Amino acid sequence: MPSVKRKTYTSTLPPNATIRGTVVKWTSRNGAKRSGTLVVKDGAKFVRYQSDTWYAQYRDAEGIVRTVATGCRDRDSAEAKLKSITKQVDKINAGIYTQLEVDSSKQLVLPIAQQIADYLENLSHQKGQGKRSRISPAHIVDVTRSLKLIVAECGFQNLRDINREVVQIWVSKQLTKTNKSTRDWSHKTINSHVSALRAFCGWAVTWRGMLKNPLLKFPMLDIGRQKKPRRAMTPDELARLLDVARLRPVAEFGREIVKLDPNGKRTAWKRLPLKYSDMAAAYERGVQKLSPEAVAELTAAGKERELIYLVLLTTGLRQNELATLKVREIEFGPKPFIQLDPENEKAGKGSTVRLRSDVAERLKIHISERQLSLNDFVLRVPDQLIRVLDRDLVAASIEKVNAKGKRLVVHSTRNTFATMLNSAGVTPRIAQEAMRHSDIRLTQNYMDSDQMDVAGAVESLPSWALANALDSSRALENARESGTERQELAHSGLHPQTLLSAEETKKPLENVNLPRVSNVGVIGFEPTTLWSQTRCASQAAPHPE
Repeated sequence: MPSVKRKTYTSTLPPNATIRGTVVKWTSRNGAKRSGTLVVKDGAKFVRYQSDTWYAQYRDAEGIVRTVATGCRDRDSAEAKLKSITKQVDKINAGIYTQLEVDSSKQLVLPIAQQIADYLENLSHQKGQGKRSRISPAHIVDVTRSLKLIVAECGFQNLRDINREVVQIWVSKQLTKTNKSTRDWSHKTINSHVSALRAFCGWAVTWRGMLKNPLLKFPMLDIGRQKKPRRAMTPDELARLLDVARLRPVAEFGREIVKLDPNGKRTAWKRLPLKYSDMAAAYERGVQKLSPEAVAELTAAGKERELIYLVLLTTGLRQNELATLKVREIEFGPKPFIQLDPENEKAGKGSTVRLRSDVAERLKIHISERQLSLNDFVLRVPDQLIRVLDRDLVAASIEKVNAKGKRLVVHSTRNTFATMLNSAGVTPRIAQEAMRHSDIRLTQNYMDSDQMDVAGAVESLPSWALANALDSSRALENARESGTERQELAHSGLHPQTLLSAEETKKPLENVNLPRVSNVGVIGFEPTTLWSQTRCASQAAPHPE
């Protein structure tokens, strides 16, 4: 018969125990007061005590006796839980439920932290995009951070707690900036957190017995208006950026020093920021101040930074693709190219990227000088390349954000690459292949319209149409003056009655003599036929051939 009971334990006497007769009292490690019965066995003293919570004992659907913890300190509550368990067993025996369905329902009340750990473990073994064998570790890190944050702030303890309304309230709080401590998140960042939780719920539906995904078709925030448009660099800006990248590591030590308060007792000074006009002079001052070893090291770093920008601008590689590029992926030959590793490419296809001959030669020299092996990374791309780029832009006197609100970031090198291809007259289909895009419209979006020569394209239109129109107008005027208007119009292919004089155009419509069907000539356009005439003609008997 099903029953509830407390478990009995026997242990040695605690150090702080007090004995009064057969009653033993002590304080547990967590500060709780405990009591038990004294037991003497072979001259040794022990304490026997019962558990604080009740346990339920029952026979499951397979006939096995089970003892499970109820977590209840009250006997009546424990018996109520035992009754619920026995009802489940009866429904399984009756065929209403299966054991698998019951086990799945138990998963819904497990701690959500354990469920997230299982989900991330499953996610780490899934196949990645394209030819990738596994999902990117960086993506798993982002999903872990997003899931833990949104679950903690929404107060979800298990899968049953997840509901649509709470998530919607959380999204509203992120959009409401009430104080300085509130996050200034973009819509894209908020959507990424909701997407992580929605994907987790989808996994729970498949593997944890969740009935449905509560975030299915959850309304995402519009990110179109918050997008920060990028722009491409002009040829002049490119030249300045490459110069600054090469010279700035040494020129930083050659910046001029100015005193802030020359009349004060304490000397205060600062270094002036670098300017492109003073870059060469600052470089020379830096060479004089530094040791030859330091100059050689900083010069090599400047050349490598220049090469990083040059490869990004001439290949369209993304930052992570260049950072993970290894020597074995570069093929030096008559037509050099890069064979990307699918594990490191965004699309995971293992695409082929063509290299300019001069850029390939510089890469070859760089690899030789650093004595790199086949499995070494070609270039040491900084993790915070955007910060390095921002400083280089300031030193090169290049606007980070132009008057139209378009900005320069590391990914702008791809915009510059696409724009340069377009300016060079490369067809859109070849540009799409060079950019490694699946849709040609995406390639066209990367091209900066501000650098397109629209005025030159308009000026290149043929002028014969305008010239013929002017010649015809002049001929008509001459014909009217000489009285040979009908002959000139006949030669030009226009019917006389289809053109109105300047005086007739000023008359009301009812006073204008419109051409009739009977006045159709051999030369010219046929006037519109009335419906009644067309109907009569269609009902007439056919003319014998």
